Amino acid sequence: MRSRLPLLYTADAMFLVANPDVPSVRNAQRLLDRVRQLGACGERVRVLLNRAADPCPIPPKQIEAALGHPIHHMFPSDYKTVSTALNSGVPLALTGDSDIAEQFDSFTRRIIEPDAAATAPPQNAKAKGLSINRLASMW
Repeated sequence: MRSRLPLLYTADAMFLVANPDVPSVRNAQRLLDRVRQLGACGERVRVLLNRAADPCPIPPKQIEAALGHPIHHMFPSDYKTVSTALNSGVPLALTGDSDIAEQFDSFTRRIIEPDAAATAPPQNAKAKGLSINRLASMW
């Protein structure tokens, strides 16, 4: 098997998913340190906080301080919606109006159109021209 190390140097962005708990944050910290040691551009790493719920076991600001890296996007903790989508085989984007589906749509928009997503006002999910629904239908 060929080394995957060149991917660190050629990727436009790398997404590191962490949960707001001590073991996950510590592992994310180790991975970020390793990326920096290897000389790969740490600015391309985007930290995603999964299962973020109020109150978070570790506040997002404290996670950012521990990682020395900002959180790029937070996904809410919605076990029921995710579990239902998984068990029914229906993608989250098609599950209706849920906060987690909206967050996936927002996250996808930020990847596809980073400049437009930062300046565009939020729209109704049904009125969006390019949404996670359309992306999901491509596969």
